[in-house]
Amino acid sequence: MASRSCTTLDVVKSSSRIEDHVNVRCIVAYWLYHHAGLSYTEVGRFLKRDHTSAMYLVGRYIDRINTDTKLQEEKNRMLP
Repeated sequence: MASRSCTTLDVVKSSSRIEDHVNVRCIVAYWLYHHAGLSYTEVGRFLKRDHTSAMYLVGRYIDRINTDTKLQEEKNRMLP
């Protein structure tokens, strides 16, 4: 997924707060939780975060996907 968006896995797992990096991190967290069936703990472990951060990322994605055009564009690049 990260290669389609021109973001490396290291950036997704980093502590970067650059909007594009956070958007990709939200999409990855959402996909891992809802499509790959990982628990929040497993998603957090994969992203080098705790389970509450994983919950926040998934919730942020759900809250913003219908209104944030940058997030929608990034999702469409990553998950055609």
